[in-house]
Amino acid sequence: MNILYPLIVVPFVKLFGLSLAVYRLPMLIISVIAIYLFFYALLKANLKSSKTFIIMMVIFLSPIMIEYSRWTVESNLFPHLMVIFISFLILFINELEKSINDKTAIVYWILFNLIIAISAYAYSNTWIFLVFFVIGVYLFLIWKYKKRSTKFIFISMSILLIFIWPLILFIYVNYISHSQMILFNRITITKLTANRSASQFVIGHGNSLIAIKDNLINTFKILVTGDDGMPKNTLPFIP
Repeated sequence: MNILYPLIVVPFVKLFGLSLAVYRLPMLIISVIAIYLFFYALLKANLKSSKTFIIMMVIFLSPIMIEYSRWTVESNLFPHLMVIFISFLILFINELEKSINDKTAIVYWILFNLIIAISAYAYSNTWIFLVFFVIGVYLFLIWKYKKRSTKFIFISMSILLIFIWPLILFIYVNYISHSQMILFNRITITKLTANRSASQFVIGHGNSLIAIKDNLINTFKILVTGDDGMPKNTLPFIP
């Protein structure tokens, strides 16, 4: 369910052998790409230098982003991919605003949807977020650009369907039908012996409303204090 980073690492291991440095190298490269791409997107958006500086500081000098780049857990690839696809979204909207010609905007839109699609393979916990995020982007386009948005939504849905149909079938098999599926006598959609719903979603914790309330309180505490009570998530030499 978190297969993307292992797939990215494979070529590096083939070329340089298996070591801690080689395993962490792709995450470092992706982190650097995310930083420069987001900075480029903010420059294109013509924000004031002070705002750009503050945004970059808040995002990329936050302990969690530094820790994710250093820690290199496969699930932690998603925040960097999120920065990348939001960068392409900013560039896409900027092109729509300044030009009637949609050619460059379409390129950014395709890249945005490609990163969205592959990021679904980075961490299963993000699936619900991605669904609502994409729907939110569609609604924004419809509200802001009316008929002009139709072709962009069509392009987006086509790209997403091409890339995430295995995930859709995986969710269907493991959460709806609960029976293994074989396509074309070659592709097997495996039914897992157990799923992680009980530990990952509020519906698996008894009273959902109480679980949501507790999660919101804990989230607020972490945002205010910057501490989740787990030393392993802190930066070295910082208590």
